[in-house]
Amino acid sequence: KTGQNIKKDNLATFYMDNILNFTSKEKKILRYYVEYISKLCKKYNKISQNWNFIKISYIIDNSMPFTLDKYIFLSDKFLESMLIAKTLKIKFLDTLIHEKIHIIQRFNQNLFNKFYINNLNIIYSDKLQITDYWKKRHYKNPDGLDVKWIYKNNNNYYLPLLVMNDNNKNLLEEIIIKLDTNLKTTKNYTNIKEFILFKNIPNNIMVYHPNESVAYILPKIILNSYLPKKIKKQYKKLLNYLV
Repeated sequence: KTGQNIKKDNLATFYMDNILNFTSKEKKILRYYVEYISKLCKKYNKISQNWNFIKISYIIDNSMPFTLDKYIFLSDKFLESMLIAKTLKIKFLDTLIHEKIHIIQRFNQNLFNKFYINNLNIIYSDKLQITDYWKKRHYKNPDGLDVKWIYKNNNNYYLPLLVMNDNNKNLLEEIIIKLDTNLKTTKNYTNIKEFILFKNIPNNIMVYHPNESVAYILPKIILNSYLPKKIKKQYKKLLNYLV
């Protein structure tokens, strides 16, 4: 994640040292987007209210936005791309709503978990065993740290996971791993979009964790972006959780 071999005791210092100050232009563009989103989502109070941002260096987490607690972390490169665009862009609206949904999940996780179990044909299991091979490759996402979510297909069980490529640690892959009869990971895996249960999911939606799937899908419903009707119908009731 850091691109460096940093001792565990020094990680917190490394992250703190890479927190940056916002420029006046960055503050202005963020206010512009937040005001637009707040008007668009005025009936969804959990989205429209209480936005908190922290700026970090692009060297953290491959410059990808993420959340911790009630804060959205944005890299200097991400903010630069917002400024270069000048006009309002759907992709940035989508990203900001996506991250805000992760914060809503964090403070309402039990509610979302019930939805996953009752509506998404997904199983939560404390019996899951992840071998060291996959633990070393697993790319831990603070927006979905609990990875005990598995799928059943043809009497077999599978674990979706986001992993680092063996040859390039900066290249991330969504895979699904076959589990043995004890729900322990094997080395048998495939690209997640080749798995039968995910073949109809658009490529711009990540599905390695239900928190991610929801955070990708709900902004597209809110922004009226393209989604297959079946997916929109399946997830639309989650909008009630945003009020």
